[in-house]
Amino acid sequence: MSGSLAVVLFLALAVGVLWFNWAYEKKRREALQRLAGQLGFSYRGDASLAALGAAHGLRLFSQGHNQSVSNLMERKDGEARRAAFDFRWVTGSGKHKHSRRL
Repeated sequence: MSGSLAVVLFLALAVGVLWFNWAYEKKRREALQRLAGQLGFSYRGDASLAALGAAHGLRLFSQGHNQSVSNLMERKDGEARRAAFDFRWVTGSGKHKHSRRL
């Protein structure tokens, strides 16, 4: 196999993986948005940690750095507030850097 063919195949594979990941996440966001509507929750695809209000003080949010919240579904029932979301954070740095998702 020639070097240029190997590069083209590698690039095609990389683009395929990126496209598959994008399509999967898009389908997941759409499903979560529908579910939120069915359950009477509001939905925000991108949210800040501040959107979690007092929950931001929970131990979970002391993990790592570069924290982010996405796919936030929330509902208020009187004084009670319910929320479900994706949480990402990074531990370590350099070649020991790991992204975590919950």
